[in-house]
Amino acid sequence: MRLSTPLDIGRQLLAADALYNRVPVGERDACIAAALDRGTSLAMAVRDAWGTDPDAIAAGRGVPVVDTESSADFGTTIVFANYATRPLPGCIFLYRPAIARAEAVLARTQIAVAPRIGSARALYLAHELFHHFDGADGALPAARCHPVTLLAFGRWRWTSGLASLAEIAAGAFAQKLLGLRTHPHALDLLVCESLECESLVRESLASDSPVPDPLVCDPPVRDHWMSDDSRERPRAA
Repeated sequence: MRLSTPLDIGRQLLAADALYNRVPVGERDACIAAALDRGTSLAMAVRDAWGTDPDAIAAGRGVPVVDTESSADFGTTIVFANYATRPLPGCIFLYRPAIARAEAVLARTQIAVAPRIGSARALYLAHELFHHFDGADGALPAARCHPVTLLAFGRWRWTSGLASLAEIAAGAFAQKLLGLRTHPHALDLLVCESLECESLVRESLASDSPVPDPLVCDPPVRDHWMSDDSRERPRAA
């Protein structure tokens, strides 16, 4: 399987943003690069102050970590983890059913992140820790660093941030904190590919067509995971 560079994955994530078309074409890569740099630099600061163990960092910051058997998936979107900002200092929820899928993919797939992490859980916890630290030092949150104009009337502008930039930065944060060789969103894509293959198996069984093997059905990471498609495909959040 071909693994994308952090810039490639950033492009996929930005393209999935509802406000993607509001970002000037010539500014898109610069926005992505800035988000990647933000995540990397914040990870270095956190590493120097708190170490590299995500659980120890969360404990040191007084952030509860809840491992739950509940699922937060909706539609075709897979939710691995979530950071709730209230009540302070926030709380991180890790959804075991979704993370178990990621663990299974790591166990059977040669992926650049696999040799450097003990578990997918550590990766998703590190990702959510970025959202805890993002803006905590008074800096503008990553999602608001490159506002786009929704409506203009004379000198008045109605602007919005880009949620995808926070996700790009969070992945870069986890990559640097855990010493990974690629942006961890690559694992999300692999999980989505695996789920699509499982869906193909079910469809084949229902139609008496030849059944693909979900353990070897690993099509390359494709840009259309993050673009409009006539068929709904699994997505990660």
